[in-house]
Amino acid sequence: MKKFVLFLSFLLIFSLSLFGCKKANPLLEHVVEVKSNVYFGSSENLSLTAHYGFTKEQDSIEQYALTFKLKSDADCRAEYTIKMDYDGKTLVKRFSQNPVSHSLVAVVEVENFSLQEFDVKILYSGETIDIKLCSILPKNTLDYTAVLSTLQKSQPSLISRYTDQNQNFSAKIRMRVIVKEQKSYWYVGFIDSDENLKALLVDGFSGEVLAIREIL
Repeated sequence: MKKFVLFLSFLLIFSLSLFGCKKANPLLEHVVEVKSNVYFGSSENLSLTAHYGFTKEQDSIEQYALTFKLKSDADCRAEYTIKMDYDGKTLVKRFSQNPVSHSLVAVVEVENFSLQEFDVKILYSGETIDIKLCSILPKNTLDYTAVLSTLQKSQPSLISRYTDQNQNFSAKIRMRVIVKEQKSYWYVGFIDSDENLKALLVDGFSGEVLAIREIL
């Protein structure tokens, strides 16, 4: 009986050690922004895209939101507002002009958003326009965690560039999924302490790095 108990104890310890060896990718904790899904919808005069994902503040709290970008053939001087119902709440946000891209942008904070299609209303100049947004993300697109795991294996020299002698990784990582002609890609940006950026374009299905560009 004692031998049997000892055997079970050994088996338990061995099993725990196997699970303990499976560590999370250390790059994950350095991701400060992810946009992991992309939606599109339009009406006669309006076209609307949206990305869903999170940004991470210094306190490591992830803040999830839908970021909407609006293009309009109507009055460009009008004020545009987006309105959507989700999880028993009505969310309303006014669009503002991005100072860099000059596009109209609205950020609606919403957690646990997993819909593949949803309805919104655009209000401007006394009109209300209904738009249905649908995810255009192709099936079998890698998620951002899988992309990071692939990069860790395929780009050891790049990872080591941001890793000190104590194996501490220091860069911030920004990631955004892109869909073009029904194909998906991941933009991955590594930002060092001097705010220098190395941008990678990654195949969204295989994780293969297609291009690397350094932006100083």
